[in-house]
Amino acid sequence: MTEEIISANGISRIIERVELKLMRFLLMSKSKPNYLLQTGLQYIYVNKGVISIRSLAEKLNYSERNIRRTFHKELGVSPKEFSGIIRFQSLLQELNNSNQYRFANIAAKYGYSDQPHFINNFRRYYGMSPNQIFKINSTTK
Repeated sequence: MTEEIISANGISRIIERVELKLMRFLLMSKSKPNYLLQTGLQYIYVNKGVISIRSLAEKLNYSERNIRRTFHKELGVSPKEFSGIIRFQSLLQELNNSNQYRFANIAAKYGYSDQPHFINNFRRYYGMSPNQIFKINSTTK
């Protein structure tokens, strides 16, 4: 899975492949539909990943522990990690659809405390800094 995602050309292809893998994983799950998981995922997607687990627990009327346990059991990742992935995908889509890259503004919009936090997170998920990626993209256009 990781190799397929890394080998993808362009941000939109990476997003497409990650979402496809997540959907396959959910469809292959043999357990009955889980209200907590489905509703939790819906809140995370609607908020583009910018939601705390505490807020999610309040909206769903479940404990944070129960939410973490359900996400780990059904998805294999914590709700915080899943939210981070969705937040990063949403951010990439916005950057991909934008002509201007104002990293400080985008970092603030997606709940990053500062630009270094954004850059570190970008490196974590993408393996390169935002500037490196957009220099590569600008030379291929």
